[in-house]
Amino acid sequence: MSEPERIFNPSSLVAPRAMAAYAVSACLVVWLVSRLDAAATRQVLASARPGLLFAAAGAICLVPFFASLRWLSVVRTLPGATASLWLALRACMVAGTLNSFLPSKGGDAAKVVYLYRRTGMAAGLGTVAVERMADLFMLGLWSLAGGLVSGEVLGFYAAAFFSGGALAGGLVICALPEKFLSRFPRVNGRFMAFRQVFLDWYRKPGAVAYTVLSALGVWVVTGGSFVLLTLALAPDGDWQRAMYIYPLGVLAGLIPVTISGIGTRDAAFVALLGSSFTREQATLISLSYTILAYWLISVVSAPVAIWELHRLGWRKKPEKGTP
Repeated sequence: MSEPERIFNPSSLVAPRAMAAYAVSACLVVWLVSRLDAAATRQVLASARPGLLFAAAGAICLVPFFASLRWLSVVRTLPGATASLWLALRACMVAGTLNSFLPSKGGDAAKVVYLYRRTGMAAGLGTVAVERMADLFMLGLWSLAGGLVSGEVLGFYAAAFFSGGALAGGLVICALPEKFLSRFPRVNGRFMAFRQVFLDWYRKPGAVAYTVLSALGVWVVTGGSFVLLTLALAPDGDWQRAMYIYPLGVLAGLIPVTISGIGTRDAAFVALLGSSFTREQATLISLSYTILAYWLISVVSAPVAIWELHRLGWRKKPEKGTP
């Protein structure tokens, strides 16, 4: 089975790891919901501000567009690789849909399929890694802004962790000596192709700026929607606190034990919001964010994603003897 076929294999959705992640996510969500008081929950919903809820949903719908620009800015730095905005948008829609059904951010590997024949698997994975590095850097800047707005020192520590980690990771990948890697011939060739993506990207300041600004768009939209949900469901709550803890909840969601961070991210948000919000407010804010940022994106992207999955790999295999 080729790498693209492996990524687009429907059996991956029912693999033991995926089934375990489904179970963990379901258990955590059920636990969070079971802790809610029915009367207090109805009161929170009754006092919610619908206009801000719709604003948060509308903002979230911009994520695929900014994500497409972010990935496209990296792809266009690869020698011989060309891609249109429409192709990048389709790839990001497929990734966004699969991310709602695969552990951690497993759906992002779908983007690699679009580059497989032209650049190889390692270089394709390199484009996704550069995206993740830009994301971590921008999350650090969001944490810094949250620390400045709220006055919480944890925001500054988080900024150093995210942005510093992103820069350090990129430098290590680029600076790792080839002589050291030559000891591992099976890894060396693939890693060199992977690292070359970082080098090609760093050498083009315009592409770097394009990627960073696109990543900024992604996180301003998603983080801003989280703040809007806070204002909608807890009008008297501490939205400044919500701003600085947002990246911390996102980090918890990256732990690869749940489906798309559902459950771990929600539990982290509820715990971090607990000192400034009621349990019902914190839980509804967290679950609303998951519904909008993941399931709404999946629903919006589903028609394109289903068509692309069928075209690229999820086809019925021919019968034996059929050419």
